Amino acid sequence: MASTGALVRPVVSFSPNWATISLHDSVTLICNVGSTSLLSQRYSWYKDNERIKGEEQNFRIENTEEKDRGNYKDNEKIKGEEQNFRIENTEEKDRGNYKDNERIKGEEQNFRIENAEEKDRGNYQCQTGTSERSDPVRLNVTNHRVILQAPPSVYEGDQLTLRCYTPNYKAKYTTFYKDNVNISSSSTDTVTLVASVGMTGTYRCKTLLQLYSDHYSPYISAEIVITIQELFSRPEIRANNNSLQEGDLLTITCHTVLNPARANTELQFAFYRNGHNVQGFHSSNHYTIQSARPQDSGNYTCHTAAPSVSVTKGSKELTIYFQAVAVMASTGALVRPVVSFSPNWATISLHDSITLTCNVSSTSLLNQRYSWYKDNERIKGEEQNFRIENAEEKDSGNYQCQTGTSERSDPVRLDVTNERLILQAPPSVYEGDPLTLRCYTPNSIGKEVTFYKDNVIISSSPTDTVTLDTSVGMTGTYRCKALLPSELHCYSHYTSAEIVITIQELFSRPEIRANNNSLQEGDLLTISCHTVLNPARANTELQFAFYRNGHNVQGFHSSNHYTIQSARPQDSGSYTCHTAAPSVSVTKGSKELTIYFQGGSYTIENIIRLVLSVCILLSVPFLCYFHIK
Repeated sequence: MASTGALVRPVVSFSPNWATISLHDSVTLICNVGSTSLLSQRYSWYKDNERIKGEEQNFRIENTEEKDRGNYKDNEKIKGEEQNFRIENTEEKDRGNYKDNERIKGEEQNFRIENAEEKDRGNYQCQTGTSERSDPVRLNVTNHRVILQAPPSVYEGDQLTLRCYTPNYKAKYTTFYKDNVNISSSSTDTVTLVASVGMTGTYRCKTLLQLYSDHYSPYISAEIVITIQELFSRPEIRANNNSLQEGDLLTITCHTVLNPARANTELQFAFYRNGHNVQGFHSSNHYTIQSARPQDSGNYTCHTAAPSVSVTKGSKELTIYFQAVAVMASTGALVRPVVSFSPNWATISLHDSITLTCNVSSTSLLNQRYSWYKDNERIKGEEQNFRIENAEEKDSGNYQCQTGTSERSDPVRLDVTNERLILQAPPSVYEGDPLTLRCYTPNSIGKEVTFYKDNVIISSSPTDTVTLDTSVGMTGTYRCKALLPSELHCYSHYTSAEIVITIQELFSRPEIRANNNSLQEGDLLTISCHTVLNPARANTELQFAFYRNGHNVQGFHSSNHYTIQSARPQDSGSYTCHTAAPSVSVTKGSKELTIYFQGGSYTIENIIRLVLSVCILLSVPFLCYFHIK
């Protein structure tokens, strides 16, 4: 039920499921409703907006006779001839029009057309209870020798079955065409395809009919237009706020509209950040971060899927930035901003669109004016985001941004190309990032995609993307190859231009240092672990751990110091430290540092004292003995 209490609009379907039938064939029309409570409702049928006879609300008796005397319910005579007719313990089955306890013919959920004639062709609708009338569904009745049959309604993901029907003749060698292109040749009269919106078009079939003994002639069906309807719209990702403070609550939702005719289809939703899954497919269309951190910033997308028909659609990207406290250099200048792209590709196709974002660390910059540069020349735009619509080759170049008293950002390269096959990769990749590569075909659909690094195959897939875990060692030259359609279902191999992908260090290899490598026993020892974090990832959290002779002495912690308040000789050894970025699972270890605690001089003096004491103690009895003698 809708919020108004009205019933959901019913849907008319055919059995057999053909929109066109031959003269004298039979077909059953079914009024499909979502509610099981409607099983006992009266159904109304319409053809070309006219009520089909046999279901009138009022029942009139002309020229009454004595046999007409009796009780009526909903205009039908029922058993019992008293003035009052009582129904005890009423049930839903008592609802409706009855005569002698028999339901009126023609008010059922199914409407049957026997021995169809051309006058039966038209637009059929049904209605039940207080529901709206269904959308009209067209039934055609024809006397042609060859009929291309298709379902009256087709939705993406459905099995689209086409039949080249020859009611009165034997046929062989059937060919199906879409937009005058051969899509199937078969010895049977049917073909089944998986429907997608792109398959909307004009269809026909051709077959050989046996008109006389051993004589076959080619016949072509009339053309029909088949429209593949969307099951649900492309999802739209939304957030309660695109720019939040660190620690704020973030709720992201994935919005789509399901076709009312398929209202019972189950939808599931998944969410991604920078191409990496953060919440798997689930019935909930919400993703929540209770307390946002700067590392939660990124380009978010959502996917909507209908598992029952294997249809999945992705949203456009939504850039969400969590603003942390400004990081100031010793001069007081703001840390250099960073330019990012959405979608996150360094190369796009002609007429594509892209958003450039100037990412800064300071919350004080919300009302600042931004400056944008291309190839070191100032360009129009004073907002944080710079949008390029319907890109042209002249938009290729190195882009930078600046805000307030900050330095100008490092340049980021954008390329616009008109190639048929484009290998797309992010403009900046850091170790630990998921590296997503896309073999992009702007104007066609490729298949059998292969990705190469330094001329070695790294992935072969039926999809156009591959995601890899990165390390500095993955820097190299990449390209992709795919099969693309050329002429009339022929496919040819195409190879993209090569691109060089450099995997940048997130932070340098740590260096372990001590306040002194050679100390006296009892001294204070402080060991520190030094590394340099890439300024473009200044918000990345680092943790540090310390080891002596390979054994952990201080676990991973935000502090890069390890302290021994009073050193002992057993604290001597080979020390190392490890630095980790937990958010991207990158860990690096330092070289060894040998530290020795000097306790030798104290030990020798103590031994001499001990020996002298023992000697004195042993000499006392002897002295006493000789004294007595």
